[in-house]
Amino acid sequence: VQINDAGGQVGTGSIIRIRGNNSLTQGNDPLIYIDGIRMESGGIGDSDEAAAVPTVFDMINPNDIDRIEIVKGPAATTLYGTEASGGVIQIFTKRGTGGAPVWSATLGTGTEWSRKFGVKGSGIDYNGMEPFMCTGILSCGAFANQSYSQDYSLSVRGGASGVNYFISGSFADAQGMVANDTQQRYSLRSNLTLSPTNDLQIQWNTSYVNLALTTTAGQNNAQGITL
Repeated sequence: VQINDAGGQVGTGSIIRIRGNNSLTQGNDPLIYIDGIRMESGGIGDSDEAAAVPTVFDMINPNDIDRIEIVKGPAATTLYGTEASGGVIQIFTKRGTGGAPVWSATLGTGTEWSRKFGVKGSGIDYNGMEPFMCTGILSCGAFANQSYSQDYSLSVRGGASGVNYFISGSFADAQGMVANDTQQRYSLRSNLTLSPTNDLQIQWNTSYVNLALTTTAGQNNAQGITL
């Protein structure tokens, strides 16, 4: 599995290929299933040529994942049809376990900055972009923000009397170097396993995600500030 960054802006998803490009007529993005439910492949939502595009993987808390399975080659098209020529990624989230509640909390943070670029004295060197860039911690131009990211996650799993549960919540916040590059994500998940009788099991999975993303025009936009 090859995972390549599509860009450096906040909220830009990754390009995923399973054993390279596999089709000339079908899309090469793998199909993505979460707990047996098919999700949208490739980028999510509409985008003009200059916007960062998130993917399904930006919509799920990594701490909720129990395991990931890959189906590729003829097996993928046999099971899922010709749309699966690019392979299939199946994501299974955590389930509850019997016993007392077990809590888990995680915290992550980070920052980023740019290297200087261009040829000094050429007229198109770094100096022209200096007001819009950060080249180190607390070293930013007049129109740049010190970028940061922060992630908080809390979950609990347990079970008793025929009911096992896994419940989680997370909050992620990111600020890019350019003022308009921001992202906030709230997510909630509740996975319940009900066993009313010895020969019957009911699995109920529910999730809610709210992703707010703003980006600065760039990439192949001729009017974009980064170009």
